[in-house]
Amino acid sequence: MNINTIYESISGEGGIIRQGTWVTFIRTQGCSLRCSWCDTPQALEHKIPVRPDMDIGEIVQQVETKYVVITGGEPLEQKGIEDLIYLLKLRGCVVQVETAGHMPPVGNYTFANWVVDYKCPSSNMVHRMPDILAFVRNWMGFHHIVKLVVSGQEDLDFAIEIMGQLMRYGYPEAFLVSPLNGQGEGIRSMAESIRRADEALLDRTVFSVQLHKLVHLP
Repeated sequence: MNINTIYESISGEGGIIRQGTWVTFIRTQGCSLRCSWCDTPQALEHKIPVRPDMDIGEIVQQVETKYVVITGGEPLEQKGIEDLIYLLKLRGCVVQVETAGHMPPVGNYTFANWVVDYKCPSSNMVHRMPDILAFVRNWMGFHHIVKLVVSGQEDLDFAIEIMGQLMRYGYPEAFLVSPLNGQGEGIRSMAESIRRADEALLDRTVFSVQLHKLVHLP
């Protein structure tokens, strides 16, 4: 597998694994999306991995924590990701995978937890997202939470529409809404906008700040 880095920190943005949990991050190398606000551009190119062709067993041996977050890049674009998740699970780890949402999970991934993005307009990648029905079908049966990164009112209006559609299709979990600035400015006004649109939707919304940056961790 092509790996950018493996390191320990807190789970800064939350998901199935609670925000603030001490975890090992496994950052894969390579992603076919080019989000305008990507904060890990060093992990985008498939051709220049920092740690190319790492053996899956070697990756697992570097994990010393119970909780593991696999991120990227894009984990689902890596060969061997299914085996990595399975071996970590056999070791007793709780595994969360963060994916951009543009591709379906092809394989047996039901033993992992997932944070699945749905890109908003500011990313310039909305055209790469599946339609809502396909998105629902892609992730049916998987333990996942949908995350939307929001920058400005256009993104928020889009996110409200997407969350409403997912609720109508029976999506059972909370939504993770992450302000792009990462420090929580404007969350109150965002909450009021969601409340005006649908108070039931606000009850299903979890706001996420980038806690790791606030406490100066990687």
